[in-house]
Parts: sequence; structure tokens; C-alpha cells
Amino acid sequence: MQAKTARKLIRSVLAEDVEPDEAMVAKVAETLVKPVGPPGSVRWRAVRTVLAGNGELTEERVDAEQERRLAKLAVLKEKAKRLAEESADAAVAYVAAYRGTHGAGPTWAELAHEMGWPYAARNTIIRHLARTGRLQTTPEHRSLDVGAAARGAVTTDAGR
Repeated sequence: MQAKTARKLIRSVLAEDVEPDEAMVAKVAETLVKPVGPPGSVRWRAVRTVLAGNGELTEERVDAEQERRLAKLAVLKEKAKRLAEESADAAVAYVAAYRGTHGAGPTWAELAHEMGWPYAARNTIIRHLARTGRLQTTPEHRSLDVGAAARGAVTTDAGR
């Protein structure tokens, strides 16, 4: 690992304005052989957790923490998919009604709030509904719309 990346990791555990000592940077850089990925990635967070905890930083501890995090993410993803299936019809109806009333789709946050979805699951749920064709979206703001798979079941004031 490069010293620059090690320094950034250590700063993310400490305070951003605290400069880590070079011995710590060197130790982290030589200990971690596998790339940690960008800030926020699962491996990055696993390294942060091990660094913040008590004990020695080893590749094995980071691997174990990464596996724990991946297992937790898999469970959360399955729960989100189940929630998406349970609320798909209501979500499609809300998007259709919103678009009919406002001429544009709701934001992802508005849809999630209306459906009572947990914030952490919002993106997974909406992406699942888009993959299954019930909703569609683009990077454009307020582009959420009824998907092709649900169009026949819902009509909006916009003429769909």
C-alpha cells in the first residue's frame, strides 16, 4: 500500500486535521498488501474498523472484518429485496400518481419516505424495482417513473 493511502486511512480514523506519525504510516503501508479500494468501500471500512479497535493490524484481521461486513451486507440486501417485492405495487402506484399530479417523478427520498423504507435500504429497493421493470430512472433529477413491466397495470394522468 502506498504511504499516501495509509495516511488517508489513519486520518479517517483519527481526526482529519491530525497528522499521523510516519512510523504508523509506514507500518500500515507495509502491513496491508491487498488494495483497500476507494474511501467508503467495504475493505476501506474494514481497515478503519481494525485500526480503530484495540489489537494488532494484520491482513487476517482485515480479511475477517471484511467478510463480516460482506455477510451483513448480503443479509441487508436480501431484506431490501423482500421489502421491494412486498411494496412494489404501492411504490408503482405512488410514482404514477405523483407524476400525474406534478408532471415529474418523485425523488428517491420522497418515494422512500412515502413507503416507510429505511434510509439504508432505499437505493437497493429502488434499483431492484428498476431491474425488475416496475420502475425506471435515469441520472436526471426527478426522473423516477413507472417501468415497462408495470405500465399496463397503472394509468396516469400523463396518458400512460
